[in-house]
Amino acid sequence: MTESWQPRLLWRMLGFEPHAGQEVILQQINQAIQKDSGASRFISAATGRQWGKTMMAEVAIWMALLAPNDKFGPPSVILTSDTFEHANLIHDRFIQHAYGVEMLRALVERYDREREIITLKSGARLQKLSADRPQGLTGFTLTGVVVDEAAFVTNEALEMLLPCLAVRQGFLLAVGTAEGQGWHRTWYLRGQDNNYPDHWSAEFPSTDSPYFPEEELETQKLLLPRRRWEQLYLAHWQSEDGAVFHNIENCVMDAPAKTPPEKGRKYVIGCDFARSQDFTVMYVGDVRTGRVLCEERFTARDWMEQVERCCALVKEYNDATLIADATGVGDAVVSILRDRGVDVVAVVMTQPVKDRLVSRLVVAIEREELRWSKEYVQLGRELMVFEARELASGRVQTGAPPGYHDDCVISLALLNDGFNQGYGGLVRSTTEDLW
Repeated sequence: MTESWQPRLLWRMLGFEPHAGQEVILQQINQAIQKDSGASRFISAATGRQWGKTMMAEVAIWMALLAPNDKFGPPSVILTSDTFEHANLIHDRFIQHAYGVEMLRALVERYDREREIITLKSGARLQKLSADRPQGLTGFTLTGVVVDEAAFVTNEALEMLLPCLAVRQGFLLAVGTAEGQGWHRTWYLRGQDNNYPDHWSAEFPSTDSPYFPEEELETQKLLLPRRRWEQLYLAHWQSEDGAVFHNIENCVMDAPAKTPPEKGRKYVIGCDFARSQDFTVMYVGDVRTGRVLCEERFTARDWMEQVERCCALVKEYNDATLIADATGVGDAVVSILRDRGVDVVAVVMTQPVKDRLVSRLVVAIEREELRWSKEYVQLGRELMVFEARELASGRVQTGAPPGYHDDCVISLALLNDGFNQGYGGLVRSTTEDLW
């Protein structure tokens, strides 16, 4: 920690000596409050039980409330959780210090117990709300939001909170265990992805805390299922929770991103054409080995440029057979490709067809019938977050969570379908039931 940012006086008043993990998060919070260049506004921390998130979250709130006014006035912060009971864990500690520490008590103007609002003499205010009523989270103009037990806070609640941060470019700190398939997990993954500079995330095991006994970790390991123990104490996200694809890591090879074609060998290409903000993705595969040899992924291209790049890749790989998504405008692209002499198998992506493609890809990955380079980082991310959601109708729908793409997944599924259907004159021996 450097003297330039650490609020040492505040921490001394609170009797707070942060351990390493708490310091890291509070530094991120301070950078977001100060709006430092390159600071991340959306901070997601997966923490083990008894790690110290309650005290850390209280300190983050004090730091935000004691920040200078901006052009919209004094700071305004909301503390929320899935229930009032969980929010009280941080809030009660905050009130205890606000009235129990003399130097902090001098800063307090009033506490409205009915509305759960504490106001400082500077005009800064903190309000406690429960996220179990998402409609009550709207209408604010906020400096920051602290969300405790974020794994249990709904996507709807998050959608209500985010507009409240827009005008002041406020921060959101999400803390909780590494559980579920909701926005908390999505934000964690975004924090690990350089394509989302506004997001920062990390995992913090219980043993980060100097007060957590090492021997207790082993005791809990004997009492809990392994995966549950890893979630609760190691803060490890489990890809199996609600995920569609399993065994992903065993399909990744230490191989170059592109392997050139062999003379006389037949190849297949799976292609998902871009729509709107999506990416065009093409994977070249060798049917006989199940290896993916090349990845093409690009966006912001007009249709004819996509056609040209597709034709070039087909030609490079010995006039490969192309399995392409022909849904909507993709049908026109397929027609142009056929006019260019490309061997195209058109797939209209209705929901039943997509379900069939995804189910076959699930089986292929579980059986390790597909292999691809570790260089295909985006493919790995998309496979990991691809999830199954139950709709109000009771039907289960698969797809990427909000804010993520599934172009790589669909392209790989089309390639795998080419392997299984024998397009291009080569037939695989495996058969799969629908997932």
